[in-house]
Amino acid sequence: MTNKNTKLYLGIGALLLLLVFIFYYLYKPNSDKLNWSENYKQTNKDPYGLHIARQLLAANQPDKTFSSLKGTLAKNLPADPKNTANYVFMGASPYFDTADVKRLLTFVANGNTAFLATKNLPKSLRDSLVKAYTEPPAPEEYLTEDGEPSNATNNPDINVDSLAADFAVKESENKTDDEPEPAKMTFYSAELFIKNHIDTTATFNYTHPKLHRKQAFRYTFLQNRRADEYDWYGFDTSVFPHQRNKNDLLTLGTINDSTACFIRLRYGTGYFLLHTSPLLFTNYYLMQRDGVDYLQNALQYLPDGDTYWDEPSKTYRNLDDDDKESHPEVGMGYEGPFDYLLSQPALRWAFYLLWILAILYLLFRSKRRQRPIPVLAENANTSIEFVQNVARLYFLKQDHKKIAQQKMKVFMHTLRDKYKLPTHLPKDELIPLIVEKTRVFDDVIRPIFSQSEFIAYNTTVSQNDLIELHNALDQFYQAAKMPK
Repeated sequence: MTNKNTKLYLGIGALLLLLVFIFYYLYKPNSDKLNWSENYKQTNKDPYGLHIARQLLAANQPDKTFSSLKGTLAKNLPADPKNTANYVFMGASPYFDTADVKRLLTFVANGNTAFLATKNLPKSLRDSLVKAYTEPPAPEEYLTEDGEPSNATNNPDINVDSLAADFAVKESENKTDDEPEPAKMTFYSAELFIKNHIDTTATFNYTHPKLHRKQAFRYTFLQNRRADEYDWYGFDTSVFPHQRNKNDLLTLGTINDSTACFIRLRYGTGYFLLHTSPLLFTNYYLMQRDGVDYLQNALQYLPDGDTYWDEPSKTYRNLDDDDKESHPEVGMGYEGPFDYLLSQPALRWAFYLLWILAILYLLFRSKRRQRPIPVLAENANTSIEFVQNVARLYFLKQDHKKIAQQKMKVFMHTLRDKYKLPTHLPKDELIPLIVEKTRVFDDVIRPIFSQSEFIAYNTTVSQNDLIELHNALDQFYQAAKMPK
């Protein structure tokens, strides 16, 4: 393993350890780090979870059954329970489709109670409630003065589902051009919800005389333990102009002594209890005495009966086109598909592991890939062998002069390469240098140059002349102990 690869593996190992420590710090069990987002989860113990509210609600009627729905309302909420029952939803916005809304309306119309603490309702549900009070009812449908249904109302021929048949109420139907627009307020579909001006603190109080406590409850919105701006919602009760008697619509609580925030609305033979601030029922506020009192006062309007807690409707799912308009994402606690995945420890770690593997894959596979470069043998210097081969070639042709010249070239090359001698010098200057470098006597070196000059000046060179040159060179190589 090379030094470069060692550094790479050490760096990757350090990165993995850092990721492990980060995940452990963020998600370690019993961590003191609080999540201040409005999650409204029944098992969440962070400030804005509903762990305490669910426990108090389950203990509110100990002799009755408290159960959590396992799926959608359309499939799990009974339309007509044997005994009076209650339905409870607390969250930023329920994700109902048309079938869920129809089942909930039928459930309430059959004499049961639905308690919804939310900042938003599906459009089809809002329109159905407003529709029931927009068109004046027939005279025989009015209730008696004490709020009980008349004989005509109890007629079994009345189709309760017809109350939810038409969802096409438009905003302009209940508003005239002369009506001034309330300052700092925004109307949603059916003009039911009002968004009050942004402030950190709001005052809530109960207005119905049935409740013995009439003190005001002040709530300050906190973000990371500091007061922060918040949108407090209310109801525009003027969208219910045609009431059969004074008990059809009751304002049970107000916000800032002006806007209704908690109302009871009769639907069929049952009631909707609607509250615009689920934040009041979260863990942080229920840790205070006033918060518990406020919740207990609200629960007094739930009749004795089994209770169905709705948790699945808080999870985002694909809705019908009309229902998608009911969920403006800004300020409504939007929950995307990744929220559920990250809320489950096993799925969350699988998701993180997938990303880690993807990053490691990119680190290792992103390098340029190529075939291994073969190791080539080092080039050998074959110049001398080449000269010798050429000399043999000349010898076969009996070209003695050429052979002699090649032998002299090899001799001069040896002087230059081995002894670093300047062979371009004249003979009289070069021979003393050769003697000094090679330690060979002068009488051994001079015959080489003499015979070379003789061969160079003669056109015809005999075999004996070549042999004399060869012997002179051989004597030099022997004296200098060098290869020929």
